[in-house]
Amino acid sequence: MATPACKAKWQLKNEDTWVHRFFDCFPTAEEWFLPKTSHCRAIAQQAWKGSLDYREVPLAAHMIANYQHYVNNTIHVLPDSEILVVRTTELWHDLKALDEWLGGTGRFGHEIEGTAVTHGSHRYANPVLNGTSMLAACCALLPELSVYRDLLARAANLDQITKDLEREEAVKHCGSKSWEELQESCSQLHAS
Repeated sequence: MATPACKAKWQLKNEDTWVHRFFDCFPTAEEWFLPKTSHCRAIAQQAWKGSLDYREVPLAAHMIANYQHYVNNTIHVLPDSEILVVRTTELWHDLKALDEWLGGTGRFGHEIEGTAVTHGSHRYANPVLNGTSMLAACCALLPELSVYRDLLARAANLDQITKDLEREEAVKHCGSKSWEELQESCSQLHAS
């Protein structure tokens, strides 16, 4: 079953009312993780959990494919398979190393190597979330971060030092020093 193509915000200006409701709910990244109304909170929670039904909300098709979605459709189906990862932050480095690891040359040609495609996202300002908003974002995405940690642990093409650094960087980005500290901070946030 194919999902509909995703569109940029500027392409959606004149689309159906769902789009307007979505952007009314979340005009900023901060409001995505700290929604004020129950309607907005429901949309956000469904997106975080990867449970938005793109048949009901076709413009949100890109929100259904979280890490858990891919794990459910790959690793859970073939649990003994080897896991190979490509990190977006190290895209060309990982692709080159992976290609060489699989017996290739690691060369993709000068016309594509090192290129990036933003689909227009570079035109939008991306304000940095403040500490509280970042923690709320990380807590909302805690199940996804857990899946990410599991994928890193099983990644056959990354050495242990790289795996450890990636895990440390993820919790550091959330303002924590360890996974346990992040979980505790999230428990306190949910209790308040």
